[in-house]
Amino acid sequence: MSSPAPLLPILKSLADPTRLALVDVLSRGSFNVSELCFALELGQSTVSRHLRILLDASVVALRKEGREAYYRLETEPVPPLLTETLRHLNQDRAPDRDARLSETWERRRRRSRVFFDNLAPETGEGRADYLGSPDCVPLLLRLLEHGNVVADVGTGTGRLLPDLAPHARTIIAVDASQSMLDRARETAGSLESADVDFRLGDIEHLPLADGEADRAVAHMVLHHAPDPGRAVAELSRALAPGGMVLVGDFLPHENQWMREEMADQWLGLDESDIRLWLARAGLREITFERVQSEASSMGVFVATAKKPNLRNQQ
Repeated sequence: MSSPAPLLPILKSLADPTRLALVDVLSRGSFNVSELCFALELGQSTVSRHLRILLDASVVALRKEGREAYYRLETEPVPPLLTETLRHLNQDRAPDRDARLSETWERRRRRSRVFFDNLAPETGEGRADYLGSPDCVPLLLRLLEHGNVVADVGTGTGRLLPDLAPHARTIIAVDASQSMLDRARETAGSLESADVDFRLGDIEHLPLADGEADRAVAHMVLHHAPDPGRAVAELSRALAPGGMVLVGDFLPHENQWMREEMADQWLGLDESDIRLWLARAGLREITFERVQSEASSMGVFVATAKKPNLRNQQ
């Protein structure tokens, strides 16, 4: 863990209404400059100037995503100070800013939804390496227990369903695209080893009750999520106490064309981000394993985390 940033630069950086507004927006996710300009109704030069001050004070962090650059709140410097600042900002949040942020989230969701609604079968076969790697699957399957209720979140064409079926009593297959769910039903066919319940919904608003699943599997789906941190929190909400989140996805890469042609929101996911999102979602016993991929030129990983069983802790 890095040393806390000096307090004085942080205090100076926060002593400005525009920068406080930027901190408020970035407390709710990662955004590029264009999205921040839209949220705050400010010009690019103004937003960039204030971001530079926040960067220099280590209040925000920058991550390069191909040709894009995304900003987020730094996780290390003086957390109590930022927590208190955000508490006051939340009490005086501008409703129109909330509306513009909601529109930004919806634009991201719509982009993915349109892509998958129009994904032709031959595209899925021709780009199998980039739609998802099978290298994660054995690691995911070994963590399932027969009799579990398993949520296959972002099921897509249902390619994982035949592998999950022998390990589950019930599979809840969730996808935001109706056309993907239709194809998943075809893939499932007449699976006899598990009941499959198909549900339409996106990963940030899962159509599952609190604690409904014993395992929540997100295989090659978080890099499509508009806000992966919020998605992980939803996976945790849907878990029963003692349940487990299982994530398989790409490591960071430089394939910019995947954002443009495959509707990927993120060019892979970093280990530090995954661990942070899982911890913030209240999950424990976090593991992260890099997998040597034979099916894809890109690296992949499997991450797991458990939801505490409060009764066992009492």
